[in-house]
Amino acid sequence: NPNRAEDLGAEVGDFINYVHGNDGAVTDLRLNNFMVQSDESLAFLDAEYFVEDANYWEKEMDLITLASSAKQVKKESYEDFMEGFASEYRDIDATQDVISSVTSLGHAALLERDPERLKNAAENIYSSSNSSAMPFIQ
Repeated sequence: NPNRAEDLGAEVGDFINYVHGNDGAVTDLRLNNFMVQSDESLAFLDAEYFVEDANYWEKEMDLITLASSAKQVKKESYEDFMEGFASEYRDIDATQDVISSVTSLGHAALLERDPERLKNAAENIYSSSNSSAMPFIQ
């Protein structure tokens, strides 16, 4: 639901804040690993790669994977989701932005082979006025 993207982003940000604050990492933090329940709350579905004593890089992978996944949704939902996420965790930094830009395009094109997700990723990367990836992909 695009009207709930910011709220859902905040809920994911709160979840990751808790996980990282307790030295954990999901390491496969894609949007399709969450389900909106009947009460409108989120449930995390896939803890297959969860790490209990996470290092810095495992936590970084959470943020890169999340940003990469989020870039594959429609622009307005992406922007709202990331705004909500930043309100409860923090903004994605420049390095995470660049890496997630490359991986979002690759994931949509090569793994998913989904033209809609590829189009969304490209629009979200190119339209972001503060995208750190812009010098590398123009």
